[in-house]
Amino acid sequence: MVMTTLERHDGHGTDRAAAAARPPAAAAGGGTPAGDGPAPARRLRPTQRIWLQNGEAPPFGRDAYELLLRVAESGSLAQGARRAGVSYSKALHLVQEAEQCLGVRLFERRIGGAAGGGSTLTAEGRTLGERFGALLAAAETELARLYEQYFGDLSFADDRLGAGA
Repeated sequence: MVMTTLERHDGHGTDRAAAAARPPAAAAGGGTPAGDGPAPARRLRPTQRIWLQNGEAPPFGRDAYELLLRVAESGSLAQGARRAGVSYSKALHLVQEAEQCLGVRLFERRIGGAAGGGSTLTAEGRTLGERFGALLAAAETELARLYEQYFGDLSFADDRLGAGA
């Protein structure tokens, strides 16, 4: 399943949710509180959310993918969770949901102890990570092409708007 959204960004990592938390003048990207002029131009850009879903089972998406990468790097679910910025319980839940959705084990888990525990990707987990990453990259490229096709000629979607173009 692919969900596409169009978000407005100011070029400094500010997204729609952050803008909604600011006062109206600041959320508009500048201007004055009285609103006596247009806000400086900000680039529109398309974004998408992609996940894999199997019937009613929970989806495998970007969060689970990022966790998969971090666990593969670190060799540990706990360390991978820290690197992905999620709690261990959230990470465990993501892994369990993904494995349920896909019907395969993504990690081989070793219980701790004197030798220490750890997690390594199974062959299926490695294949999933590689292919999902390729899917995300291809979708980003195609979305950029489509955005240019459908919105490239609009001045409000152009970076040059504020530069007098």
